[in-house]
Order: sequence, then C-alpha cells, then structure tokens
Amino acid sequence: LAQLRSIKSDDPTIPGLRDLQEELAQLRSIKSDDPFIDGLRDLQEELARLNAIKSDDPTISGLRDLQEELARLRSIKSDDPTISGLRDLQEELARLNAIKSDDPTIPGLRDLQENLARLNAIKSDDPFIDGLRDLQENLALLRQIRIEDEGLHAVTIDQAAYPPNNRIKPNRRLIVSLGTVVGLFLGIFLVFFVSFIQNQKEAHSA
Repeated sequence: LAQLRSIKSDDPTIPGLRDLQEELAQLRSIKSDDPFIDGLRDLQEELARLNAIKSDDPTISGLRDLQEELARLRSIKSDDPTISGLRDLQEELARLNAIKSDDPTIPGLRDLQENLARLNAIKSDDPFIDGLRDLQENLALLRQIRIEDEGLHAVTIDQAAYPPNNRIKPNRRLIVSLGTVVGLFLGIFLVFFVSFIQNQKEAHSA
C-alpha cells in the first residue's frame, strides 16, 4: 500500500502500472467489516466480550480470593492480635513514655545534672576572662584622675612683661673688642704670608 501511494505519475512507461492502480482501488473499497479480512469476525466478538467484563466478573481467575483478602486487610485494627509483635511494640512504647528526665536508666544523667547545677550557680564569668585583673587595675587608676575645669588653662602667666632698663643687644663693647683682636691676628698672618711669598720668588729667581 505504501508503495502504491508513493507513485505520483500515471506514465504508461511504468511496467504494471495499470495492475497496481486496480489493486489500489480494490483495497480502498474494503471496509472494516469486509468479509474478505481473515478472522475479522472473531476479533470483533472477542473485543465485545472483553468490553462486557466487569470488575466482579466470575471469569477473572482469583478475583474472589483477592476481594476476600482485601476485605480482611481493611478490617484489621491497630490493636489486632494478628499483627506479629504488636504487643511487644506497645509495651516498649509505654515504657519509653514512662521515662522521666531523672530516670536512673539514662547513663551519665547524674553527672550532667551536677554539672548543670554547678554552671547555674556561677554568678559571674570574671575568672574566665584573660587579663581581667590588669584591666580592672587600669580602670581604677584612670578613675582616680580628677580634672578640674577651673584650673585647666592652655597657658600659665607667671608675671607681667616689663621692658628692660638697659639694652641687651647689640653689645658694642663686645663687637669692638672682637673686631680689634681678630683684625690684629689677621694683619700679623698677612704680613708673614706676604713675606713667605716674596722669599719664595727670590729663591726661584736666584
């Protein structure tokens, strides 16, 4: 059928084209209930029978047993004796519910309670702070410092400023004395230096 549908041309040069076209027309004329289809009637009857089957149809094998088992499971309660180990689980649950916070069966509970009571009795955590004592001493020292606003001044004046009676600068006597002494030494040095230069020239000329 796919081969026939793929033919697009009615060219007479295609061998067997006429037979293929007649075969296609014959296949298209077949209906879904055509008697030429082998086993079509049996398939239709089987389909009708399957559609007629209900959920409680006796033809389904084991349906009755499954329904009875489902009804039995639905009737089971939480305290049903048929549940294996249910009584032990209920007793264990009751025992766990009866345990209090101070139950002796809890290992190490007494030590934990003692530690908790000791920690609750601590009022201050000062002993656990490193260097707290030094900080407290520095704080006490700083608190002892008293600053009076009235006695706090940027500048303190011991006495009033008065002009001097005699001049301090320039000291004319000192200047004249130093000028005289320095000039004398420079003159003596210059005389010896000039004499040395002249002696050198005479020695070279001779």
